[in-house]
Amino acid sequence: MSRDWQKDMELIKVGETSDIPYCISEFKNMLPYYHQQYAALEKEHAYAKQQAIMWNDKAVAEKERADKAEAREQKLREAIDKAIREYGLWHDEGSGANVMVEILHNAVSSLYPKEETK
Repeated sequence: MSRDWQKDMELIKVGETSDIPYCISEFKNMLPYYHQQYAALEKEHAYAKQQAIMWNDKAVAEKERADKAEAREQKLREAIDKAIREYGLWHDEGSGANVMVEILHNAVSSLYPKEETK
């Protein structure tokens, strides 16, 4: 069942000067329909709101994950730069390489603890 809301609005306006019993009868027909429509829209709104909250929560979580990944990347870049600079300070290439490995190992260990990788 559907109703023409514009005609119903006209009927309400006419009802002020028209036959009261007829208007009451029509209003009794209108009210359940519009109440049902309102209830359906209310359910749709609740579902849409729930979906919006869910997607917002996912977006916030993804942003936090991306921010953490970018911070780790920056720390890795800094560790690589430090290792490269450190290598050039050593006359013995083997010692320089050992220092580089230690710098990089410490950086990776601090950014990716063993508990996270399991």
